[in-house]
Amino acid sequence: MTTPTAPAAEAPTWPTAKCNDDGCSADIIWARTNAGKAMPVDAVPVDNGNVLLRPWPGRDEPEAHVVNMPERFDAPRYTSHFVTCPAAASFRRPRRAVRRSV
Repeated sequence: MTTPTAPAAEAPTWPTAKCNDDGCSADIIWARTNAGKAMPVDAVPVDNGNVLLRPWPGRDEPEAHVVNMPERFDAPRYTSHFVTCPAAASFRRPRRAVRRSV
């Protein structure tokens, strides 16, 4: 995994969508992790966020980087929508069982 460098303080405007949960309907940004997985991120930056969004060349959606020490980056910080959505558990997929060889 690569560590992101500090992006510029001005963040681009990312396309937003509404959360599909009837009880939430918050504005979210769909981002991709460096592993290519979709990640919903709250659209409003927060001071205590730990997700940095950076442009992903050739895509409309940003690349999401979860960082351990976000205060070191001079950039808007966001929060995973799984942290704030009241129905986050209903969107998670069950983990696959790990096969162990005997």
